[in-house]
Amino acid sequence: MNLKRIFENENWVVVDKPSGWLTTPARSKDDPRPCLGLRLQDEIGHQIFPVHRLDFEVSGLVLFALNATNHRVASGWFEHGTVVKTYLADTAVGQAEPSREWLTWKSQLLRGKKRSYVSPHGKMSVTEARVVDVKADKWQWELRPLTGRPHQLRVELANHGTPILGDVLYGGSPASRLYLHAQELTLQHPSTGSLMTFQCSASFASDHRQDLRRAVVNPSETNAFRVVHGASDGWPGWYVERLGEVVLSQSEGEPSEAQRSYLDRWPGVSGVYHKRLHRRIGRAGGMDVCPQLLSGRVAPDRFTILENGVRFELSFGEGYSIGLFLDQRDNRRRFLTNHVAAGFAMFGEGVAGREVLNTFAYTCGFSVCAARAGARTVSLDLSKKYLDWGKRNFSHNQLNPAA
Repeated sequence: MNLKRIFENENWVVVDKPSGWLTTPARSKDDPRPCLGLRLQDEIGHQIFPVHRLDFEVSGLVLFALNATNHRVASGWFEHGTVVKTYLADTAVGQAEPSREWLTWKSQLLRGKKRSYVSPHGKMSVTEARVVDVKADKWQWELRPLTGRPHQLRVELANHGTPILGDVLYGGSPASRLYLHAQELTLQHPSTGSLMTFQCSASFASDHRQDLRRAVVNPSETNAFRVVHGASDGWPGWYVERLGEVVLSQSEGEPSEAQRSYLDRWPGVSGVYHKRLHRRIGRAGGMDVCPQLLSGRVAPDRFTILENGVRFELSFGEGYSIGLFLDQRDNRRRFLTNHVAAGFAMFGEGVAGREVLNTFAYTCGFSVCAARAGARTVSLDLSKKYLDWGKRNFSHNQLNPAA
């Protein structure tokens, strides 16, 4: 994993949360949105405690305690106002002259079912704000909430005629994400009393969907992953995977000019291939089911990629499938780490020495990961060709397939 940890010791961890992630688990088990707390918990291997939260759409610094005692201590800091939080926001252009001096806004905010409102029945909200950059189409604000009301900054900016870009809930113009980022946390060290300041810069201009991928894919360990996933990335019916130095495009038709232009932007790519997706594979035959070169150099008949530090062999000349199902990356990792979730090991005594039966083994991806962790594996498949491919995957990882 590659979550950006700004600070970490035996008591605390400060993480730069990507936009598009929950801070804590959703109330509904059916909610598919990714959760920063659960992901970090998976990485650390035991329960952690979020000290404060950011909205799903907001990016930036979140403080987690690594035990319950430190969680109580840090919660007290936030409750008594000894933590200084600074946010950056891009908003619409206001009607009044922008002030570069600190302003103090006071309102009473009432929390509704989905949004907050200014109401005489609400709780006091105090925010310090100033404009730090003025452009023809937007203003950039620096904000310090002195209270912790739900949606406090979003309501205040909208109430002053400058809703945050992307904040359609409060009247903001549609954008690829909510342009609000928690860029700085200042708190007092519990032992020395000295001030500690953590910072992370905003990246509103970057593609937040690729930011999410960078948050969970460590390029030093994994160079094979999906970079375009259909409509969720703004390209309905189109899928693109990075496979080391090769890019594989997939759709029912040929790539459009816009799609070809997008494929040409990726750095470090030696060749771009395209595969036609067939609803009835049995009616497609021969080379029609294999990826075809669009641009660049022809890939070797067999080449290897890296996933979680494990090498796997791929091929574009063996039919419809290329040798590895990328969506099982995290499941294969569970064998490598013996970790399903915090407090939930795959095997109580570890993977080493276990016997693992892999049925429908295909090219033996799960078997290789289990063997890397010390297990003895048996792989079953109807295809000798794919089992031979699996043996090569063992060899690519300095494992003896005869064992």
